[in-house]
Amino acid sequence: MKGHFTSRWSKWDEVTSRQTSTNAFLGRTMYFGSQASDLFCRVYDKTLERKINSDQKDIPEKWTRLEMVYRKDRAKKLVDHMINGHKSPGYVLRGSLKQYLRLFCR
Repeated sequence: MKGHFTSRWSKWDEVTSRQTSTNAFLGRTMYFGSQASDLFCRVYDKTLERKINSDQKDIPEKWTRLEMVYRKDRAKKLVDHMINGHKSPGYVLRGSLKQYLRLFCR
């Protein structure tokens, strides 16, 4: 992943999931920051997750999900910033993401 992103987080983890009985590939999730911290990011293949967990036919061919996870004081500060700063959730989340992680598409 060298050269594909910059981050304030000091580490990232990649978790690959497979079916026990068939060894079939089920998915891959990347975690930026510690999952035990009050703020981290998760990125995964949502298309693959949907195909495995539903009968839905109209699943987009390429669908990547990025989730920012806020806990405890970080979550309270997030909500406070939205309410008192009159900012939309998207605005505040983009600001957090911009501070912590920049992905470069090639």
